[in-house]
Amino acid sequence: MNQLGSLFNPAFIEAQVEQRLRPGAVIYMNCPFTTPEKNKYLLVAACEPDFLVLVINSEINQFIQRNPELLVCQVDVPQADHPFLDHDSFVNCVETHAAFNMNDVKAQIVANYTHHFRGRLQDYCIRNVIAAVEEAPTMEPRMIQAITAALNAQLT
Repeated sequence: MNQLGSLFNPAFIEAQVEQRLRPGAVIYMNCPFTTPEKNKYLLVAACEPDFLVLVINSEINQFIQRNPELLVCQVDVPQADHPFLDHDSFVNCVETHAAFNMNDVKAQIVANYTHHFRGRLQDYCIRNVIAAVEEAPTMEPRMIQAITAALNAQLT
């Protein structure tokens, strides 16, 4: 199968990445913060001042399931409304990650757009993420503020 880069000129791909890589976007990246390190779906939560992501999981881990204050920070993302997902998933709003440099992410997406860029969460899911982040008991207040402001700005 051809990569998108082989079908369009690089300037077009770069413009698409600039336009679409913003809060609310879903990307698929190798995550150095997981054990073992692996590829994960990630929600872009904020781009400035830091590039922040929230992890999208296929299931909720047992520790979170046993802790109601953490369980309310899991946002259902139905596959039926997000065809880029393989199955129903959950955005984990308990913690955010600043493990990526935005310029590096852009470069990886430009190099292999269809592998790394997956789509955008529906507005109702973004609203649910905002509500869950505001309830996150372990997230730093400055991260909560950055994420909620960035995601609110993307709602239509």
